[in-house]
Amino acid sequence: MSHGPWFDEFRREIASDHRELCEARRRRAGSSGWSFDHALKRTRVFYSDRFTGYARCGSITAEDLARLMRMVETLGTAD
Repeated sequence: MSHGPWFDEFRREIASDHRELCEARRRRAGSSGWSFDHALKRTRVFYSDRFTGYARCGSITAEDLARLMRMVETLGTAD
């Protein structure tokens, strides 16, 4: 299925946040005041709310939503 530029933009945003989360986990390992799990959860909730809102108003299809959410689930996982 072919998606428009908006899909590639979302994919790049997710990939960028993935890299940032992984880098922060590496850089902040063992430091207090920051939790990878908390940051990951908040980032996933952000994307879930955002993409679900787009689907709710018909800006993206249910299939688009499912595909984007599969990408969101990979945030912070080992590359």
